Amino acid sequence: MGGMLAGVYAGLFPTRVKTLTMICPAGITMPTKSDLLVMLEESGRNLLLAHTPEDIHEMNYALSFKPLKIPNTIASIVAAERKKQLPVLEKIVNDALQNPIALEEQLPNIRAKTLVMWGKHDRVLHVSSAEVLREKLHPETQVQILLFDDCGHVVQHEKHVECTAAINKFLADQISVDTDTHVQGATDQKSSGKLKQLAISARMIIPNYLRLSASRASKGTPYAAQ
Repeated sequence: MGGMLAGVYAGLFPTRVKTLTMICPAGITMPTKSDLLVMLEESGRNLLLAHTPEDIHEMNYALSFKPLKIPNTIASIVAAERKKQLPVLEKIVNDALQNPIALEEQLPNIRAKTLVMWGKHDRVLHVSSAEVLREKLHPETQVQILLFDDCGHVVQHEKHVECTAAINKFLADQISVDTDTHVQGATDQKSSGKLKQLAISARMIIPNYLRLSASRASKGTPYAAQ
């Protein structure tokens, strides 16, 4: 849900965001329904609210292309903690479901250079949403969309090397652009500063010259003779 929050913020406050990275963001129409959405529509069951050991194992399967094997003891501990958090989890999920296209509505307003990463086997949010995202973004918004083979919803875990490399390059490219802009701006500012100094000097010299010329003229002494 973090990707959706970042995207909505970038749409609401476009002048405050320079770069935007989203990994399998929610809040966009799914032309092809995901497994979790089908489950929710057909049975009303939402794995995002998993709070039993059995649910934890099933959620783990839904999140990954190649799920890690979780020992039952760990699943029980995680389930117990999530059960304590259940009221908060329900509030978050229910609020998100009130407007399932919250991010999509803000896409035309985003101006930040954007990086999107998605697993081709995402069972939580179907990868078909990536094309909707591309189509709804403002035409002038620069966007790079990376789709990963053999990867589910947790791209940052299953493709952590590729994911980290993509983010680092994305940010490095932006830093390079900012540096070039800063250097050009500094050059322009330096030139502007020299012009201002010349203007100040002119304001000081010209009046003094005129006063001196007037004084010598009143005495009948040509200034050029001195």
